[in-house]
Amino acid sequence: MSEEQTKDQAKMKRRVGRPSARPKRPKKNGEVQGASAAAKRPLLKKREKKSSAAPGAAAEREGAAGGIRQVLVRFLRVPVLVCVAIVVALVLLYGPARNLYCAWRENGELKAQDAQALSEKGQIQGDIRDLTSKDGIKDQAREMGYVDEGETRIIVEGDDDKDEDPGADAPAETDDPAYLQMLDLIFGYEGEGQ
Repeated sequence: MSEEQTKDQAKMKRRVGRPSARPKRPKKNGEVQGASAAAKRPLLKKREKKSSAAPGAAAEREGAAGGIRQVLVRFLRVPVLVCVAIVVALVLLYGPARNLYCAWRENGELKAQDAQALSEKGQIQGDIRDLTSKDGIKDQAREMGYVDEGETRIIVEGDDDKDEDPGADAPAETDDPAYLQMLDLIFGYEGEGQ
C-alpha cells in the first residue's frame, strides 16, 4: 500500500470510533453517502490530469498572445485615456475659444479704425484752422476763381490727374501675418476686410 492510503485508513479508523458532530450532507451527482476521501481522491486526480494535459502549441501561442495583449492594454490604457480626454476637452472648448478669438480680432480692427479716425480728425482740424485764417480764406477764394483788387485772373489748362494717387480711393488691404490668417481659417473668422 502506498503512504497516502495508509494515512487515509488511519484517519478513517479514528473517525469510526467517535460520533460525528456534523450532520451528513445530502448526495451530490451520484456521490455515495459516507464515501471516504480516499475513494474520492482518484476521481479528482483524473479530472486534474485531464485539465492539466498539454493542449498543444496553439494554446501556448494563444496564452503568449494573451499575455502580450494584457501588457499592451495595461501600458496603453493611460495614454489612450489621456488622448481621449484631450480630444473631448478640445471639442468642448472650441466654441468658447472661437468666440474669444473673434472678439479679439474685432477689437483689433476697431482699434485700428479708431486710430485712423483720430488721424483723420487731426487732419480735418488742421484744415479748419488753415481755412479760418485770413490767408486760408484768400487761398480758398482763389481756388474758386475769385481775385483780389488789382489782381488779374489767369487760367492754366493742363492735366491735373498726374498728382493724384490712383490707389487712394481703394480700400486698404490688411496684410495679416501668416499665423493670424491660419487662425482665421481655423476659427472661421471673417473680418470687414475679408
